[in-house]
Amino acid sequence: MAGESVQDILILSNGPGEVSTWVRPVVRSLRQIHHTQARQTQAQQTQTQQTPKNQSNQSNQSSLKNQSNPNTKLRISVVLSPCAHAMGTEQRVLESFPEVDRVQGPEHFWRFLLGGKTAENWTWSDRGVVLFLGGDQFFSVLIGKRLGYRILTYAEQEVRWLSWIDGVGTARSTVTTRSNPKVRLVGDLMVDAARSPLPDALTEPQLLQLTESPQPKNNSNSFEGLPKPQWVGLLPGS
Repeated sequence: MAGESVQDILILSNGPGEVSTWVRPVVRSLRQIHHTQARQTQAQQTQTQQTPKNQSNQSNQSSLKNQSNPNTKLRISVVLSPCAHAMGTEQRVLESFPEVDRVQGPEHFWRFLLGGKTAENWTWSDRGVVLFLGGDQFFSVLIGKRLGYRILTYAEQEVRWLSWIDGVGTARSTVTTRSNPKVRLVGDLMVDAARSPLPDALTEPQLLQLTESPQPKNNSNSFEGLPKPQWVGLLPGS
């Protein structure tokens, strides 16, 4: 598309909890906000073009200066860092999110962090944001400074490296964060995730395939005649 530009949002995450309850609602909201702003800007530009030349449209032109280019493409990338609680399926789950454009697995993270190169040699635009949604908060500082992007962090309570980042969204208000203008109370992302439908990779039939009990090897251990067993998984941490 002629005149199209790209704005990058690089999300840093790590474990299964962060992917399903932090990344999922955020990328969905980012797409919705971008589409809404693009439609509003395009409609306003159309209205301005239809204004008769003998009428003043100075106010319309002034307001358009503060609007985003409707031809700007929002590109969402997710980079996973190693996590002790990872299931190994985080990349596959992220790739099933329609809002995400590209994903890099944790095995390539250290090369990216230290050298700035992704496994697939991703290109980056000159404008963007690094958004921390899991892992070590310092990772976002290093990567954001290298790319020249603004750095935003989401934290449930504890916020680190506050003097080096541009903004923080917190789930809860604390004494440390209440007095800092960089910090904004945005609410608990886990609540937002619970209210939104799951993608295919996280739906019940898919997850149940991983929890089906194995077939008994002999009749002595058979469950025949008994109700089908139900498995409950407890996932502490992360």
